[in-house]
Amino acid sequence: MPRKDANPENSGDSADPTGRLYHDLRSALGGVCLSLESLKDLEAEEEENPFSRRRARIISRALESALEAGRIANLLETQQRGDGEDAASQPSP
Repeated sequence: MPRKDANPENSGDSADPTGRLYHDLRSALGGVCLSLESLKDLEAEEEENPFSRRRARIISRALESALEAGRIANLLETQQRGDGEDAASQPSP
């Protein structure tokens, strides 16, 4: 059985919006890292066609993850300042 982390910042517990945002931020940044690793692996395979559809899909996923990470970071910053008490429930722009 997986170990439940006692620290709400690490658990992604939905009862703690800030902890959940940190969890989501780590996930989004993980998506960026995985996409960049995929690009690095793909470089060796596709030297003759650097602008393949596969490369474009990987770049698109990395950019989507980076945008999501930026959105979450903005929500966290707003929460830290105390400007929005319910920042986690705000719709994304």
